[in-house]
Amino acid sequence: MKFRVVLGGVLLSVLLGGCIKSLIPDQNVKDLYGFNNFKVDLTLSPSSSASARLVDQASAIVAAGSVSRQVDSSESLGKLPFNPTTLSESVKAKTIRLFAPQAPLLTTQAITDDLPLAINLTSASFDINFTDGTSTVNKTFDATFSPNAIFQRDDASCSATFCDYLPVGSAVASLAITIAAQEAKTTLEILASNQNPKTARGDSLIGFAADPKLANVQQAQMTIETFGGVISFK
Repeated sequence: MKFRVVLGGVLLSVLLGGCIKSLIPDQNVKDLYGFNNFKVDLTLSPSSSASARLVDQASAIVAAGSVSRQVDSSESLGKLPFNPTTLSESVKAKTIRLFAPQAPLLTTQAITDDLPLAINLTSASFDINFTDGTSTVNKTFDATFSPNAIFQRDDASCSATFCDYLPVGSAVASLAITIAAQEAKTTLEILASNQNPKTARGDSLIGFAADPKLANVQQAQMTIETFGGVISFK
């Protein structure tokens, strides 16, 4: 995973001129935290006290999973001569893959009979962790989707073992991840650190509305998409 910040001519002139940080424009950064295309393996189970931190307690089924990657320091930020006030980026579920309750089934028709036509996401919680072995930043972010975020089964993707589900409608299953003040500075320092290994970890809890067919599913996989990364200095 590579972390890139492109400092434009305006920012460079500000830094070289010694101007105060309030004059530094916001910097747009693609894949700010490095979570783009993370694939999170999920285990589904009935909602319980273990998932009480989900903001929507009406979730009937909860999917839990985590993923961890080593941060690629080949394009280091180096020592930052300035302190950001906030780091902000939204992450969303790009696709959700449901695996057959009884795998492998013999035919695609069999799996479409066993899996729901659509799934409804009611809420989500996402823990992030950055560390270089010396410094660590941990944050938790929650969201409720109202109306529910709907994912429709893509029958063309179905095999004998799984079907992919794609988002439909205007309700988006997204979370805004904002880190501010000292934690923002520490996060960038970790990502720019010369210490190795550096890791980025994400732990997810996804709440689903009740569905008789979804209740039989035990395994799923979510692909994360990121958009709108911004580093702010004012």
